[in-house]
Amino acid sequence: MSRETKWELSLFQANDMDAIAGHFEKMEAKGWRLEAIGGWGYRYRRAEPGRVRYAAACFPDASVYDPAPTEGQETYIEYCRAAGWELAAAYGPMQYFRSVLPDPVPVETDEAVKLKAVRRTMRKTLLPSCGLGILLAVMYLTMQIGSFRMDPLEYFSRDLYLSLLLLLGGLFLYCAGLLADYLVWLLRSRRAVNGGGACVKPCTRLRMAASIGLLALTAVCLGLMCRDMMDRRMGVTLTLYLAVYALLILTAGRVLKWIKRRSGSRGEVRGKYFVYAIAAGVLAAVVLTVSALALGGGQREPAEVYVKEYPGGESIEWNIYRDTLPVTLEELGYPVTEEDHCTYEAEIHRTFLASHRVYRQRAMAYGSELPEIGYTVTVMGWDWLREICWERFLEKMDDPDIWPLRELDPAPWGALEAYQQDDLATYYLLYPDRIITLNLWSGASARQIEGLLKPLLAE
Repeated sequence: MSRETKWELSLFQANDMDAIAGHFEKMEAKGWRLEAIGGWGYRYRRAEPGRVRYAAACFPDASVYDPAPTEGQETYIEYCRAAGWELAAAYGPMQYFRSVLPDPVPVETDEAVKLKAVRRTMRKTLLPSCGLGILLAVMYLTMQIGSFRMDPLEYFSRDLYLSLLLLLGGLFLYCAGLLADYLVWLLRSRRAVNGGGACVKPCTRLRMAASIGLLALTAVCLGLMCRDMMDRRMGVTLTLYLAVYALLILTAGRVLKWIKRRSGSRGEVRGKYFVYAIAAGVLAAVVLTVSALALGGGQREPAEVYVKEYPGGESIEWNIYRDTLPVTLEELGYPVTEEDHCTYEAEIHRTFLASHRVYRQRAMAYGSELPEIGYTVTVMGWDWLREICWERFLEKMDDPDIWPLRELDPAPWGALEAYQQDDLATYYLLYPDRIITLNLWSGASARQIEGLLKPLLAE
């Protein structure tokens, strides 16, 4: 059984009047008649295919928060009806008309009035949305810079960070591009209208392609975020949060209609809808927090939980992991027993830009004399990226007041550069394709360090 209704995403702007009218005419010829329009798209109902003329117009005094057509809007609709046009659908300042007449009188006959109406409509629609998009992109991009400065070696190895960076950069370019496109169109149309001509045709196809590209980028980035966080069970949390957020967005139109039916003025509708938006945001944040706590804050399952006993009767639970490490204390000559309750922890992240591996082994048993060992390997194929991360990493680690960095001769390490955290057995080494950090113990021998570095350079 064929469906009777069809929904379509809206990618047009207010100045795409001719393009959207032509699109509706093609849909009518295929047997789909425009029935309603919402904030996200158009709804069609199946009808007999035919040749029907459509026209789009802007009525800037109307608002999506109007519970009913305003007096001026009703007068405008009656004026169009007298010219052979019936209202097909309306949403805020956008009005869509259709006519069965073969050659009806145009809805807009004065290009100067048309340009003014479009400009006023864009001030209420495009400019606020793009301005907000640019503001959010800049704000979160600034936070991304902070994340990079906090851990420059890990940053480019995380799909989460790179996805956010790409998504926010794409959003910024998209919103800035829309504003630039509209500004160029406005200036050219004003010049044309002042010269006695018509408004110029906008770059509708290019803009729609950019919109589809942003949607595709968003889908890819969200998928990468979920994959990145799945190993720590945060992928479930993020997926749940996105599902709730998407549900709230998709139901926002129905909520707005429900509010309109129970309100008497534009201000009342706007106020109630604002309260709904705040409540929806709080709900999404609560879902994110509760799900994260329910899943253990993203902690992965340990191999076992060891209860560490301290003198005086105090005890603390510690997670014990059994991850595979490139080098262990056993391989470096230390006798490790079950009574030491050693944890072997490995965290690995990879992207097309870098891979970052963090390894750690330590004894959890009280009184164990085993040293703790930790090391990281960050592989970056691009020299410029590795140099940027290396310089920022050294700036972050250098603390002149407590543990300043001391430059070492890199030759014994087989490295390009080598540094040591003063008074600590902590070393930072730069190689042609990777950065290695070593957090060792006092008295580690040259043979042990060589035995540790060999597999790390071969990874």
